[in-house]
Amino acid sequence: MYDIVVIGGGSAGLSMAAYGANFGFKVLLIEKEKLGGDCLWNGCVPTKSLVSSSKIVNNINKYTKDLKASWVFNFLDSRKRMLKAQEQIAKNDSIERFNSLGVEVIIGEVKFLDETKLEVQMKGEKRIIDSKKIVIATGSSPKIPNLKGLLDIDYLTNIELLKLKELPKSIIILGSGPIGIEFAQILNRFNVDVKVVLRGSKILKKEEKIISKKLKKILEDEGIEFIENFKQEEIKKQDDKILLIGKVDDKDYIVEAQKILVATGRKGNIENLGLENIGVKTNKGYIVVDLNLRTTKKNIYAIGDVIGGMQFTHVASYEARLAFFNSMYNLNQKRYYKDIPYATYCDPEIFHLGLTELEALKEYKGVKVYELSLEEVDRFIAEDNTNGLIRIICDKNGYILGAHGLLEDATSILQPVVYAMKNKKKIGSLSQIVYPYPAKSEALKNVTDLYWKEFASKGMIFDLVKKYGKIINKK
Repeated sequence: MYDIVVIGGGSAGLSMAAYGANFGFKVLLIEKEKLGGDCLWNGCVPTKSLVSSSKIVNNINKYTKDLKASWVFNFLDSRKRMLKAQEQIAKNDSIERFNSLGVEVIIGEVKFLDETKLEVQMKGEKRIIDSKKIVIATGSSPKIPNLKGLLDIDYLTNIELLKLKELPKSIIILGSGPIGIEFAQILNRFNVDVKVVLRGSKILKKEEKIISKKLKKILEDEGIEFIENFKQEEIKKQDDKILLIGKVDDKDYIVEAQKILVATGRKGNIENLGLENIGVKTNKGYIVVDLNLRTTKKNIYAIGDVIGGMQFTHVASYEARLAFFNSMYNLNQKRYYKDIPYATYCDPEIFHLGLTELEALKEYKGVKVYELSLEEVDRFIAEDNTNGLIRIICDKNGYILGAHGLLEDATSILQPVVYAMKNKKKIGSLSQIVYPYPAKSEALKNVTDLYWKEFASKGMIFDLVKKYGKIINKK
């Protein structure tokens, strides 16, 4: 009998297993294929490596366009760099490392027999396993749309695209969320003709309108084509081309390219687990959990992408910690996501924390927005990199409700806002920090200074302070 069985060896499952072992529990980790999960093999790590490489390509093109420079940048070299990064990080997620922590690891497919019992099918062997608590952390995978003809062609998802050793000359991208937009920029910078198909006109629908619009203009200027208001009907293969057939504003429209990337969303990996047989509730392809991350069965918890919501590695780790202490120590810690940031790692990066302006206006009265263009930050001016902005959303008293940025290194520069928001500090507190000059972080100082400038411009208190200063200096 195990204390904890964790199903899934991605970010959420690895974190959960490590917590259990570190606190002295008997832990079994079951993974279907290999440890590391989608983040290591198909998501965060490889794409950020390629983002970095494509940025180098873009900067060379940008800063040498007026020079007679000669250079060669091979995609295969970038791919080798990506694989090297995966190999290095994979050491932290290896079976050997988790065995050394005290976690037993087996590779196999799992099926629930009841609330505490599992059947695991391994190579040439079947095991029946009992556990006091079971945690499902099986992650998510690409959701394939119901588009006529799609299953008849060799379409790509992020998984297949990252395995390519040679890039296509042209590609259609279905989906304008973070995955679609990151790949659109990467591929375009490696000389692929990229066409992004949109149902409406806005990319990255969860972002502030001004940020989404500005990024779209940046990507268009780089050469990416956006086909807006497209109603897709059918997809066909014609010779060496893929034809996406549909309508734009009720007029027939055909988009053609050598390949097509499907980036239209995610779904939880819940197939073949036998959840329906034991009464674990699911909804729209994800496992339903309460605020304590418990499923509809008291001994079974679920964490990470398989429960939907914020599907990010750092969120998975956060949920693992909550689920561990709730399940093993009977605590009642409730999940809370409003002060957890996330990012889209395009160039420049997008930082997202809390509410957007529109969301804040629905919940609060007297919402204030402090916005700063990078044209007002010396370091960005010096580097000719001013195409971005920061917006901080506050209530009428200056408490932070949300923060959003489009700028290089946004996730690092704006991280202090997370601390201020979590600890209920006013925006003005971030202005009191001394920032090195000329650092990019001055962007944060400059935008938070706006709070004091507003205060000074209309405050009777400020007038009294000025008068008091004159009085004491006359003595």
